[in-house]
Amino acid sequence: MANGRLTEIALTDPKRAKKILANRQSVARSKERKMRYIQELEHKVQILQTKTTTLSTRLTMLQRDSGGLVTHNNELKIRLQAMEQQAQLRYGMLLMAPFFISFGEN
Repeated sequence: MANGRLTEIALTDPKRAKKILANRQSVARSKERKMRYIQELEHKVQILQTKTTTLSTRLTMLQRDSGGLVTHNNELKIRLQAMEQQAQLRYGMLLMAPFFISFGEN
């Protein structure tokens, strides 16, 4: 409704004109709140996108490190198995030593 029309209504029905004006002001405040809300959401989106990028980079690094650790762990397991086999052979030789010593004395 144009301002000229509102002026006419104000002359004939001041309560109605006051109500129309109050409604316009309410709509304006509502639009302003909506714009602030949208700006806040856009800001949150930017923050979350930054966090996503940071976390994605960190995840990639951790996955790479994890792969290296798994490889290293497997290498250590193989070395441990070899050491255990050597220890078993030495233990077996120690158990057999008295037999060889007594056999050699005859």
